[in-house]
Amino acid sequence: MPMWLEFYQNKLANISEFFSGISLKELLDILIIAFFIYLIFLFIKKTRSTLIILGILILFLIYEASINLDLPLTKAVFKPFAGIFLIILVVIFQKELRRFLSIIGTIGFKRAALPITEQTLKTIIQAIEYFTQHRLGALIVFPGQEPLERHLEGGVILNGEISLPLLLSIFDESSPGHDGAIIIENNIIKKFAVHLPLAEDIEAVKKFGTRHRAGLGLAEVSDALVVIVSQEKGNVSIAYNKKLTSYNDIEEVKKIIQQFLEEKFPEQKIEFYKKTLKKNLKLFLLSLVISFFFWWLFFPQIAFVQKQFIVPVQFKNLPQNYVISKFSPTEVKVTFSGRESDFKLVNPQELRINLTISEPKIGWQTLKIEKDDINYPPEISPVKISAEKVDVLISKTP
Repeated sequence: MPMWLEFYQNKLANISEFFSGISLKELLDILIIAFFIYLIFLFIKKTRSTLIILGILILFLIYEASINLDLPLTKAVFKPFAGIFLIILVVIFQKELRRFLSIIGTIGFKRAALPITEQTLKTIIQAIEYFTQHRLGALIVFPGQEPLERHLEGGVILNGEISLPLLLSIFDESSPGHDGAIIIENNIIKKFAVHLPLAEDIEAVKKFGTRHRAGLGLAEVSDALVVIVSQEKGNVSIAYNKKLTSYNDIEEVKKIIQQFLEEKFPEQKIEFYKKTLKKNLKLFLLSLVISFFFWWLFFPQIAFVQKQFIVPVQFKNLPQNYVISKFSPTEVKVTFSGRESDFKLVNPQELRINLTISEPKIGWQTLKIEKDDINYPPEISPVKISAEKVDVLISKTP
């Protein structure tokens, strides 16, 4: 049997002991890692990097197989890449990593925002409907929880109350800022004439103009929702989560905006978190399993091992008028199972086999050794005893 296969079989043989002996501190450690794995899964799902991650995982498995199966050519080809793997990863996912770190920075510090009122949303929808009928281009940004400042350029601070005349005047062709975007935040127009980053996915916007490419560009690097009205076609598109979708029904556009605002800024946060957890429960359970696996696989101090100790034999409940002249064996080899870290706390001098002589008789007597007769700390447990019994010669005192 190959050594690597025997290694994993031994690991699997001890998995039940691992779960039964895990401490609260270790459980907390595993939960923290599981949470970060869960965030990575959500991030991959949101940024649609699944195929890239899958490709990297396949290369990693091939490299591991070349080491375990001793494939010299494959190992020689992949070994140089293993040394610079982290650098390659950073180069490939430079923008994604910046966004991931930004998302982590916002955890626990959700951006407070005033909810957009029904009347305000109705006004925005009226303006969008007017733009489509009169072929006026428009870019309307609804920020999510991620900060947008580093993605935006230019713009004029307005902090104006949303009204139909104001929206129509901003996107009027005679207005100097009509080609830019407006940022709606805290129920007001925070800025107008804002320049958005252009999308890198040229294929998705090849049938559209620069305004659509700018809207999709912001949706590629943030969780914002961008409403785009085409000046040429007069239709409405929504850019969100790296996708650009066109709509002909204005009521459907309103419904999507409402769903976005309810998701990003829920009024009942507890219900929202329950709903989010229920929605991603399978993903979190998968993250928990992976975290357990990594902890159990890569940290030998928590893996269960077996160690053998020579344990002396002692006797109790022997009456005063009796004495033990001889006994064999005087010491017994006992194999204990436990974690490497637990064995560091074991004092071999404290290990004892205490045999009870319930009915002493003159002459030789055989005493059976049970696991309950062994004195050992609770962190470890006996799995094998070299002798099943002890022969004792009992004599009477003069």
